[in-house]
Amino acid sequence: LEVASGGSAYINGSDIKLNTAVARASLSLCPNHDTLFDQLTCGEHLEFYSM
Repeated sequence: LEVASGGSAYINGSDIKLNTAVARASLSLCPNHDTLFDQLTCGEHLEFYSM
């Protein structure tokens, strides 16, 4: 992930810099396809998708 270079962002009214946990709790990922990367191990996939 990239560090923000400026500006601000809000998710459900929560500033993502000040209330990171609240903002993250409001998000999820549901891919349309089973996306697996040949270069990653099983553990690395779990870590990647849990971010």
